[in-house]
Amino acid sequence: GAVHTDGEHSQADPAVLRLGEALGEVIDGATRAEWGRRCKRLLDLGRSRYLAARGYAVRLQTYVPQTVTPENRLITAWPRVCVECRSDA
Repeated sequence: GAVHTDGEHSQADPAVLRLGEALGEVIDGATRAEWGRRCKRLLDLGRSRYLAARGYAVRLQTYVPQTVTPENRLITAWPRVCVECRSDA
């Protein structure tokens, strides 16, 4: 299978490219794309939990329709307000 090296994957590790070539021969493109989406969701969840564990309120959202781009996820995080820390509490 052909490996596309444009966009975010242009600097991919050669070992990763070889794995992609090997997987291209085993699974079809639609299945590979679905696995990729699931992996990205897992990474987003880990990033969100990391931020939440460090005192941030976190929101994971989409910002454009998937038909525009599949890279449509956004993590927003802001410090939680500490009620005990406020001077007027």
